[in-house]
Amino acid sequence: MSSQTELIESITTDILGPWQKACNHSDYPWIATPELKGSWMEMLKSSDSLTRITGFIGITRASELTNEEYNAAADFLRNYDTEEYDDTFIVFLLLNGASPPMGLYEQFFAQFFEVAKTTDINFWVYFSRFLRHPFTTYISSLIIEKGTPLQTVLYMSALNPTIIPGDYTLPNNLWFNALKVFHPLSPQTTRPSINDNPLNIFAYFLRTDFEKEYFNEISNDYFIEDPLFFAILENPCRLKGKCPEYSPFSPSRASINFFGEDTLFCSLWRHYNPLLNFPWLFDTIDASTDPSTIFGTSFLGGPLGFSLRSSLMDNKSIKSILEAYPLEINFQS
Repeated sequence: MSSQTELIESITTDILGPWQKACNHSDYPWIATPELKGSWMEMLKSSDSLTRITGFIGITRASELTNEEYNAAADFLRNYDTEEYDDTFIVFLLLNGASPPMGLYEQFFAQFFEVAKTTDINFWVYFSRFLRHPFTTYISSLIIEKGTPLQTVLYMSALNPTIIPGDYTLPNNLWFNALKVFHPLSPQTTRPSINDNPLNIFAYFLRTDFEKEYFNEISNDYFIEDPLFFAILENPCRLKGKCPEYSPFSPSRASINFFGEDTLFCSLWRHYNPLLNFPWLFDTIDASTDPSTIFGTSFLGGPLGFSLRSSLMDNKSIKSILEAYPLEINFQS
């Protein structure tokens, strides 16, 4: 049995199962009970390495940690033996939790970010998730303030659901403008013209702050070619109305249920903020050749540059959009 298989079984047995049993009816399921967190804190003290890292994953997965709990997790990461488990898998687990230690930046990302020209797609996928994680607002804000010449990184940082785009000076191009239209903290703008560029229409209908009657009244006026039309067709506002208000750090049960449908639209929102799911579940979007999936994940920090230079150009609708509205986010200044 591999170490990773053992870890998955340990996480299922000691974290996910007990958490679901204890918080299955909680209004705020990411806030683990004191008993759960107490058991994971005890696991951190174990002499067994599997038990310790399981406790570490449990603590960092919960929201609203005490200083003692967060510091214990940070200490564990500082002394973590990177040879015992696959680093990529550990980073994946941490970035699907509510309280990833900030030490992740120095330990896993900073050395790559310094060279910043890496073409390792896995690095950019995880770095994007790190920058977009609600808990990493401080680091993302610093990157925006410094105005990094790597506009892909700037875009990923500006997507963070806790950062208000209007508080920073962002580049004036179609992609950043569409980001501002979509961003959950941006006020709902005047609806785009039916002849507006497809990016703005797509971004507008990715929002979830529409009243049911208003959404159904206006949505029939719009048509954007596949693979973007799912943003209109699958938006839960069509049937449910406006998404309940929630904290991106610890979403409520009502908001999690709002994004609970098995559709690409809801999967993309759970990809955008993995806390829009129950803490005892993991939701991943597999590598896909489906143009809608590729474009959606790219727009939400996929990372943009790689995906849109590849198989999306094989889709005639996307190709026409990108030829009319060239991709202005890249790895150059």
